[in-house]
Amino acid sequence: MRDTAAGRIRALGHVDRLRIIEVLSRGPANVGEIATLLRLSPTVTSRHLRELHAAQIVDRAQDGNHVVYSLADRDAARLVAAAYSGAATQVRRLIALAGEAPGASRTSTG
Repeated sequence: MRDTAAGRIRALGHVDRLRIIEVLSRGPANVGEIATLLRLSPTVTSRHLRELHAAQIVDRAQDGNHVVYSLADRDAARLVAAAYSGAATQVRRLIALAGEAPGASRTSTG
């Protein structure tokens, strides 16, 4: 079970794969649609989708000439949302620390 969890987390460890999860959290899409939205080549998009599929993060289904991808479950979207939330908290802390740094310029009101 730990290996599966680690594999899923590893598969999410690329900015473009995170962006793909964002797109698929809005609904199923094919490679061309995802590539266009993210301004990636279809080849790069397909490679990322293969990795996400291997990690059981996305499902794929044939729809005529297209393969349509969807999230396998909502856990991946929740994990990405938690990562974004944690990153935003960290950025706010860094900004606050930068404002407290010795020699940092401060504006006074009054």
